[in-house]
Amino acid sequence: MATVTVTPVDPPGPAISFPYAGPAQPSGGVGGWDDVARSRRTTAVEWVGTPGRELRVAGLVTGIDVNNDAQGDARDASREPKLQAIEALGLPTEKTGEPPVVKLTGPVLHRGRRWVLDEIEWGTYELNAAGERVKAEFVLVLKQHIAADVILSPAKRSSKGSKGKARTTVVLKSDLRQGLAAVSVRVYGTTKRTAEIAKLNGIRDPKNIRVGQVLRLPS
Repeated sequence: MATVTVTPVDPPGPAISFPYAGPAQPSGGVGGWDDVARSRRTTAVEWVGTPGRELRVAGLVTGIDVNNDAQGDARDASREPKLQAIEALGLPTEKTGEPPVVKLTGPVLHRGRRWVLDEIEWGTYELNAAGERVKAEFVLVLKQHIAADVILSPAKRSSKGSKGKARTTVVLKSDLRQGLAAVSVRVYGTTKRTAEIAKLNGIRDPKNIRVGQVLRLPS
């Protein structure tokens, strides 16, 4: 069975390899249109930028691990250390406070791109007498890593405002998951203006917004 290796590059970390249960399923990289609700009129669409790519990579950890086969591990040996190392790819690091950016090698598409782990979908598993996993199937859901300041600088976003005129923006469908934090990133390139937007619009819960809602923007 072929092997996939995931290597943290920012910050650097130890590579993790596992048997590849592919094929990998790519998506994204095209489109970027969002619906914009209009009162009593047909919903409009607004292009907000080409979305990044996504990649689903299926893996399997079971039996004698490909990296330890020379040690003759028994089939019922715990695979928890390997599985926990895989889970750590989606957890914040001490150095950056964010999960690591990774690269992939092996029989997968887009190997030269940088990725972040967005989700792990766990499949079937088997436990030993100690309640530890000795076999586990999983799918890594990866998103292409594109730094916010590369997408559009705050200075360029600010230049869109008109002099002497209150700036506004419309809530997009893509904003709903993270609420006003997503609006702040989209407009200013950072989440640091989230509280200001909420205060200016009298919003107590930054995630309680709706598609098409008009928001005033602080200068």
